[in-house]
Amino acid sequence: MKTPKLLLAFSILVVGTSFTSCKRSTEKMETAKSNIEEAEEDLDKAKEEYAVEYNKFKEETDERIRENERSIKELRENASKMKKERRMDREKEIGDLERRNEEMRTKVREYNNEGSEKWESFKREFRHDMDDLGQALRDLGRNNVK
Repeated sequence: MKTPKLLLAFSILVVGTSFTSCKRSTEKMETAKSNIEEAEEDLDKAKEEYAVEYNKFKEETDERIRENERSIKELRENASKMKKERRMDREKEIGDLERRNEEMRTKVREYNNEGSEKWESFKREFRHDMDDLGQALRDLGRNNVK
């Protein structure tokens, strides 16, 4: 009599354990699915934020490049009034600045998203280079007045 009761108790224990473990697996599966969905939403949101930030940065950069182009045009006009030897040197300097300005335009257009850390580094370096170019244009303009 003890054996059937023991066998019944053992069977109930095995069945109960399997149901419990199935429930835990189902819960784990649901939790994992939920985590994946949240991660996908976060990724989509991050991509949207990057796109907005990149477009804003590009617009600001395009405006600075257009300003540089206006400055270069003015420098060319002023250089045309100089004596031949000085004008040739000035045209070379202006050509170098114009080339740098075009390189900046290409650099921002060809940038590929490589993660937020590289994006921040790219922006910092790009702004530094743009500031250097702007300063070179201003310096050349000042030299033009002398």
